[in-house]
Amino acid sequence: MSSSPPSSSDPLSSLRSLLEASSVPIPDDGTLAAVLAVAGDDVGRAARLIIDDHKVSNPSAARTTSTTSSLARDTGGLRRRPGAYQPLDFAENEEEYEAAVRGNSARGSSGNHNGSGGIASMLYSALTLPFSALQSLLLGILRLLRLPSLFASLFSGGGPAVFDDGSLSAAQQFEQDLAAAAAASGTDRSTLPPFLTGPYNDALKQAKRELKMLVVVLTNSSQNESDKAFLSNLTSSEVATALSRSEYLVWGASTKRHEGRLVARQLSAHSFPFIGCVAMRAAPSSAASFGMGPTPHLSLVSRASGTALLSSTTLSQHLRDSYSRCSSYLEGLQAERIAQETERRLMAEQDRAFEEASKRDAERVAKKREEAKQAEAAREAQRELERKGEELLHRKAAWRRWAKHCLISPAEATAGPGTTSIVAVLPDGRRLARIFPVEAPLEHIYAWIESSSVPELDDGEDASNIAQPEDYKHSYEFALFLGYPRRRVGVEEVEKGVKICEVEGLCPRANIIVEGKVEGVAGTTGESSG
Repeated sequence: MSSSPPSSSDPLSSLRSLLEASSVPIPDDGTLAAVLAVAGDDVGRAARLIIDDHKVSNPSAARTTSTTSSLARDTGGLRRRPGAYQPLDFAENEEEYEAAVRGNSARGSSGNHNGSGGIASMLYSALTLPFSALQSLLLGILRLLRLPSLFASLFSGGGPAVFDDGSLSAAQQFEQDLAAAAAASGTDRSTLPPFLTGPYNDALKQAKRELKMLVVVLTNSSQNESDKAFLSNLTSSEVATALSRSEYLVWGASTKRHEGRLVARQLSAHSFPFIGCVAMRAAPSSAASFGMGPTPHLSLVSRASGTALLSSTTLSQHLRDSYSRCSSYLEGLQAERIAQETERRLMAEQDRAFEEASKRDAERVAKKREEAKQAEAAREAQRELERKGEELLHRKAAWRRWAKHCLISPAEATAGPGTTSIVAVLPDGRRLARIFPVEAPLEHIYAWIESSSVPELDDGEDASNIAQPEDYKHSYEFALFLGYPRRRVGVEEVEKGVKICEVEGLCPRANIIVEGKVEGVAGTTGESSG
């Protein structure tokens, strides 16, 4: 079989003929054109790139179908272990992930070597063991002096490597490499895909939290021709538009950085450039039987690597196909989350409404209790007032009875010297007449008028048995007026304890008019001002 290109004026047809003769799957025209561009239109070189990529991706046997059809058929992308379930649990084990990122970079790079490469690595480690202390010291000095770029290739495993000095994360370094590729191709940096610049574990947690598909981009070296072409492909408007969709999160790194190697090992990436799509998926029954349960987990939805990623059309279609595999499940999770949040919000609103209603009910009950308490207090006060009023009336009636039969002498005085004749006109028009000793207190005239309606004692009733009410002081609600000249003889004279003879106009006789309220006398009138 000849490996020289057939005589054809069309490089694309020549490349296709070479691949047919080599019995390898033939990519689509877009991928072939991209590989030819990388190889500088060298058909033989382009064929070797595709054949080498096919051997790395398929060590056992060559595939018999095209790359494009395998993207659509295999749910694991261009290269995936059939039926494998790979939950990505870094998001749940943050401490383990951080410990792995801080771990020995040589141990982290072991995923990139196997077979004879692994034996060579062990031999190299054994031979360089005596120099490990010196190497660590030199590395510390370089980090302290901030001069890692001067000696980056001194400690790399071959080829130019990015020194892990901690000044930039793997994702930040990848973004800078992508920006450099965009500048080289004349692409505006603002049109680049929005790559996440934090740790890979944060990207996983964000994809889980926001229910989006995480696109993980891995390269081996920005100096490699395939990787350089891939970075240039990422800056194309078609790919940049595809990666800028709101349903995607994009994270990238180079395997020259320790975190990039760690991610490549987890995603089982062995050929580069590499793209892995990660999203939430339901654990299969076999995984649930090992205690994982039905809870959704982050897992690898699809993968693609090698020359297939050099075509913008193929890469964009791969992203669309990958998202179509998980979009229904993600949309279901989003709907479920919205339903749960809506239910929680409704429950919170119901709880708040219930609390407010309970508070209003409690306030209403408290208000009614207070009103009932105040009403009861008012009724009690009214009952007490009525009781005191009745008690006052009872005491007043007892005092009037005592005044008629005990305070005033029961026997009327005989007219003569030392006496005065008093005629009183009551408010109801009746007249009272009585002779009083002039030395008697003025109060006797007031008490005589106040008790005028009190009946006489019954036969056999003794006045000595009538007692004066205790703790009671009688108040007169009327006043006496002399006829002519009209002059008032008020109750204040009674309070002074004056005698009848000491009041001008009452001796030896007097006609007085009673104005005011007299107990037991109908038709009483208000006291005149005189």
